[in-house]
Amino acid sequence: MKYLILSGNPKKDGLCHSLTEEAKRGAADGGAETEVITLEKLERCHVCGNGWGTCREKHTCAFGKDGFNEVQAKVRSADAFCFITPVYWAETEESLKCFFDRFRRCENMMNSNGALSGKQVLLIASPGGSGNGML
Repeated sequence: MKYLILSGNPKKDGLCHSLTEEAKRGAADGGAETEVITLEKLERCHVCGNGWGTCREKHTCAFGKDGFNEVQAKVRSADAFCFITPVYWAETEESLKCFFDRFRRCENMMNSNGALSGKQVLLIASPGGSGNGML
């Protein structure tokens, strides 16, 4: 089984990093072939044309040379997923949100044969731990 972990965590340490490592270990212990992809290097959606360019027509991103098209192909070939994000200001981390914005355009999420259709997904969100009293 191919198990893909997509992480919005921009840090290389801390709670979210530890959770990512534990999810990877747990999947590997269960016999899965695991891969972790951190998404902070992908760009935001540039929204080509009238807002639906090649993403809708060809199911690929015209700006995908930043690594997006490669990640999209890995999502298509994976059997199960784990999406991990730190929670900043009560929100999903920006790189994960941006990935999903681009991904939904290319995959046309209304399609029942989409990349996530019928596959198991684990969602992990880690709260901030700085204790500075901010939301």
